[in-house]
Amino acid sequence: MKVRSMLPTLWGESAAERLPFRALQQEVDKLFNDFTMDFPLAGRWNKNGSLAMQVDVAETDKSLEVTAELPGVNEKEIDVSLAGDMLTIKAEKKSDREEKTKDYHLVERSYGTFERSMRLPFKADPAKHGTRSDCVIAVNIAAKEVIIGGTSYAGENKKSIFTVMNYLLPLQIGARDVAFPRMNALSLWIWLGGALFFNTSWLLGGGANGGWFMYAPNSGVTFSPGHGIDFYAVGLQIVGLASLIGSINLIVTVFNMRAPGMTWWRIPTTTWMSLVTQFLLAFAIPVISVALFLLTFDRRFGATFFNGAKGGDPLLWQHLFWIFGHPEVYIIVMPAFGMVSDIIPVFSRKPLFGYRFVIFSGIAIGFLGFGVWAHHMFASGMGPMSVTAFSLATLTIAVPTGVKVLNWMATMWGGRIRMTVAMMYAISFVAMFTIGGLSGVTHGFASADTQQTDTYYIVAHFHYVIFGGGVLGFLAATYYWYPKIFGYMLSEGVGKVAFWFVLIGFNATFGPMHVLGMEGMSRRIFSYSDYQGFNLWNFVATLGAYTMAIGVALFLWNVYSSYRAHKANPVDVGPDPWDARTIEWTIPCPTPAYNYDPIPTVHEIDEAWHLKYGHDEDGRPVRIANMEDVAQKGDSVGVHLPSPSFQPILLASSLPFIGYGVIFNLWFAVLGGALFIAGFVGWILEPSDDPDGGHTGLDGHDHDPSDDSKAALPEGNEAEDGDDVEVEGVVSTKETANV
Repeated sequence: MKVRSMLPTLWGESAAERLPFRALQQEVDKLFNDFTMDFPLAGRWNKNGSLAMQVDVAETDKSLEVTAELPGVNEKEIDVSLAGDMLTIKAEKKSDREEKTKDYHLVERSYGTFERSMRLPFKADPAKHGTRSDCVIAVNIAAKEVIIGGTSYAGENKKSIFTVMNYLLPLQIGARDVAFPRMNALSLWIWLGGALFFNTSWLLGGGANGGWFMYAPNSGVTFSPGHGIDFYAVGLQIVGLASLIGSINLIVTVFNMRAPGMTWWRIPTTTWMSLVTQFLLAFAIPVISVALFLLTFDRRFGATFFNGAKGGDPLLWQHLFWIFGHPEVYIIVMPAFGMVSDIIPVFSRKPLFGYRFVIFSGIAIGFLGFGVWAHHMFASGMGPMSVTAFSLATLTIAVPTGVKVLNWMATMWGGRIRMTVAMMYAISFVAMFTIGGLSGVTHGFASADTQQTDTYYIVAHFHYVIFGGGVLGFLAATYYWYPKIFGYMLSEGVGKVAFWFVLIGFNATFGPMHVLGMEGMSRRIFSYSDYQGFNLWNFVATLGAYTMAIGVALFLWNVYSSYRAHKANPVDVGPDPWDARTIEWTIPCPTPAYNYDPIPTVHEIDEAWHLKYGHDEDGRPVRIANMEDVAQKGDSVGVHLPSPSFQPILLASSLPFIGYGVIFNLWFAVLGGALFIAGFVGWILEPSDDPDGGHTGLDGHDHDPSDDSKAALPEGNEAEDGDDVEVEGVVSTKETANV
C-alpha cells in the first residue's frame, strides 16, 4: 500500500469532495453498507463485461414492478426473461458515432450490451406484462404474495414480548428445560415465601423506615425500634437465597445444556448477558447476605458490628451494601443489554455489528462493576488514594458501555429499519441509557460527585439508568417475545400511543431533576419552602409522572384488549412473525411445553436466519425457505419432562417460619426446622423420575431415547459430552435432571 493513499487527494477534486473527512465518511458508509438488501445495487459493469442498468423495484398489493432505465435503446433490442424467481433484462445500444468526421474530446455515454439479473423474493407466476418506450422498460410481474426481506406484506404490522430468563434462556440455547428443574421450582417457592414474609411486616411491625440502603446506625434498634427493619433484613436473606439458587441453576444450564453445535460464539446475546448477570448475582448476593446477617444479629441478639460506641464501624455497612449495590444496577440492566442486542438486528435487517465486542464489553462491565462501589461513599471521608482509585474505575467502566452503544448504532446504520413498537422502545433504550451513562460518568470526578451526593441529580441519573435502561429494554422485549409466549400479537397502534406517553412522561419526570439537583435540592426532605425556587421544575416533574402513568395504563389496556381480540378472532401468527434470527423462532407460537423435539443442531451464529436465507452467486442474501416450512411442528407426544413434586413447596415454606422465630419467638423456628427436615428427607427419598406423573398434552414417558446413540455433526461442530444428537430420526437426549 502506498503511503500517499492514506492522505487526502485535493488536486482536481470539487469543493464538495475537498470537505474535511469526506474520504473518511465515504469509507464509513462502505463499512456500514446494508449488505442484507435483497436487490443488490448495480455497479457500472457486470462481471461478464456487459453494462449494468439502473433499476427501481416497487411492490403493489398484487404485483412487483421493476423499472429499468435504458436511454437510447431500441425496443426491438430489449429481451426480458423470467425463470423461476430469476428475472433477467438484456438490451443492446449500438453506437451512432461517426469516428471519421468527429473529433471527440470527452466520451461518457455508454454503448454496447446492457444486462441485469436479479433474484425476486418469490416464485413468480409465469404470466408477465411489459411496456416499453425509447428510454424505459417497465416489467409488471403478477404474484399472489410479495415477500421483501422475508416480511409478508399484507398491511399488518407485528408485535412482541417480554419474558424472564427462566423461560427464554433454555429456548435460546436449544434446551427443553433448565439443568435442575426441581431446584428451579425451589427457587420460585422460596422467592414467593420470602416476598410474602417481607410484606407481612405491614401487619406485624410496620414497614422498614431506613431507606432502601438502610444506613447504620439509623437501621439499629436505637434509632429504628419496632420490627419493620427486622422483616427487611430477614426477608431479603430469604429472597436472596432464591436468587442465588436460580443463578447457579442458569449458569449450569448455559454450560451444560446447549444444543449440539452451539459453541460459545453462537450463543445469542440475550443468553450471554444473562449468563454475565448470573455470575454477578452469584458473587454479589453473598455480600449483601453477610451484611443482612450482621444487621440481624445487631438488632435481635445484641451484637455491635455497626455500633461505633461499642467498637463497631457504621462504614462497614456502607461498604458491604455498595459492593452489592452497584453490581445490582448491572444485574437489572444487563439482561436488557442482551435483549436489545437481539431486537435491533431483527428490525434493522442486519446482523449485530461487532457481536464479539458486544459480548466482551458485557463481560468487562460485569467485572468492572465490582470495582466502582466506593464512588457512592466519597462524601464519607475516604482518603485521597481510595478516591483516586475508585474515580479511575468509574471512568473506565464507561468505555465498555460506550462500545455497546456504538455497536447498536452501527447495527442500525444503513439498515432497513422497521419501526415496530419493539424497535421504538429499543431505540429509546439506547438514547435514554446513554444519557444516564453520561450523567454517571460525572461521579468519576470526586469534586462533582461530592456536590451531587444526596441531591436530586442522583435520583435523575439513577432513573435514567434503571427506567431508561432496564424498563424500556424490558418493554421492548415484551412486545418482541409476546407472540412467542402467548401466540398472538399486541396491538401496534395502541402500543405506539403508549410508547410516546411513556417516553415523554419519563423525560418530563426525571429530566428536570438534573436541574433541581444542581440547584441543591436534597433528597429525603419532607417539603421545600417556596423561596428555595424548586416549585417550577417539581411541577413539571409532577405533570411528567401523570403522563407516564397514562402510558403505563395504555400498555395494560393493550394487553387486555389484545387478549379479548384474540379470543374473538384467533389469528395464527406462525412460528416466526418477525423474520427473526435466533432459534427460539424455529418452534411454534406459543411455545410447546417441551420446547424442542428433536433438539436442534446449530450451524451458524444466527441459525434461524440461515435456515431461511442463502446467498446467490454474487454473495447477496436471498430467501431459500419460509420458517413455516422448516420449523418444528410442536405436535410431538411422549416427550420426557420432569415429574411434578411437592417437596420444593414444603422445603420453601419452612424459611418464613424460621424468620418469624428469629423476630418473635424461637418456637416458630422449631416449626420451620421441622418443615425443612421433612422437605429435605422427602426430596431425597422421592424418585428422580415418576413414570406415573402426568404432563398436560403428553402421554407419559414412553419416549426413551438410547443414551449411547452417536451422530456425526458438521465439521467444526463436534458434540460435547451431554449434547443431544440426532441419529436416523431418533433423538438421543441427555434428559433433564429432576434435582
